[in-house]
Amino acid sequence: MDLALADVAKALRLEISRTSKDSDGEYTEVEERFELHFVDGSVLTFDRETAGINPHRVFQALKERGIAYELWSQDHTKGSVDTSKTFQRSY
Repeated sequence: MDLALADVAKALRLEISRTSKDSDGEYTEVEERFELHFVDGSVLTFDRETAGINPHRVFQALKERGIAYELWSQDHTKGSVDTSKTFQRSY
């Protein structure tokens, strides 16, 4: 990705919990999704495999350059009542 830092408003890491099932029964797996929010309101969403890099390390570097980096979570597990994004922390 080739982006101008001035165009990036914030970086966001979203951890999504889901219920999965295998031969041993149900278990919870966590998927990480990364988002870059731009000053024009657009959002670029990707995962670690798509990026081919470790986005967490890149986002930490963005934070050191004054760009907000936030962690959010979302619960999509079996029986979950509230599936909205929940703010966890700023780095």
